[in-house]
Amino acid sequence: NKHDGIRYPCKDCNYVATRPSNLKTHRMNKHEGVRYLCDQCEYIATQAWSLKKHKESVHRIISSPSFQGEFKSSQAEDLQMNKEDKYKCDQCDYVAKQSWNLKTHKESKHLGVRYPCNECDYSATQLSNLKKHQESIHHGVRYQCDQCDYAATQSVALNIHKKNKHDGVKHPCSECDYVATEYRHLKRHKQIKHEGVRYPCDQCDYMATRRDELKIHKENKHEGIRYPCDECGYIATLLKNLKAHKRSKHGFV
Repeated sequence: NKHDGIRYPCKDCNYVATRPSNLKTHRMNKHEGVRYLCDQCEYIATQAWSLKKHKESVHRIISSPSFQGEFKSSQAEDLQMNKEDKYKCDQCDYVAKQSWNLKTHKESKHLGVRYPCNECDYSATQLSNLKKHQESIHHGVRYQCDQCDYAATQSVALNIHKKNKHDGVKHPCSECDYVATEYRHLKRHKQIKHEGVRYPCDQCDYMATRRDELKIHKENKHEGIRYPCDECGYIATLLKNLKAHKRSKHGFV
């Protein structure tokens, strides 16, 4: 179809497909509102392959072409040839779900591979993150919501916005009255409020409720990381404080 010039236009929008199957998928997702709900958690996919990938990576459930159903737990481990051992880092305790995750981990954590931006001082540990940075910060790429004025810097953020604001997707806590607009927020809430999950610092008595808070604490208190202002002599201990300073003192947006 790519070479014989045959195209399949959508009757409801400007989309044009090169295959009938692509047109069918487009119409189901964009115009008929078809969604694929995970039966193990609150995840909602717009395409069947996305749900399949989610269940394989998150819940370790895989479909076998020779078996009309799904495998889980020990059966899945046998069929996957024990992925946990197959994708274990030989330099630390990290275990990857896929081979490319292990490759990325070893490059960034043990080999120090970085991808510097050629327009500023930013450097990424993954090439995909560098691309996202350049698109949002330097190229002004935005993903406009088709139902309101919201514009996201990343497509995943736009999808989350539409589910929360326009599709009315909510995630209630099963143990209290808390209701989250995103599943990750519900997960964090349950870990902190009901499961007592904490992230202890290995250098002092500090305990964080979030992994990113622990990272900020260690950088600030034990590694001495500082963020100097390039407009004056101000030096911040937190990046958010530097941004607030530049907005209030130097008029940065």
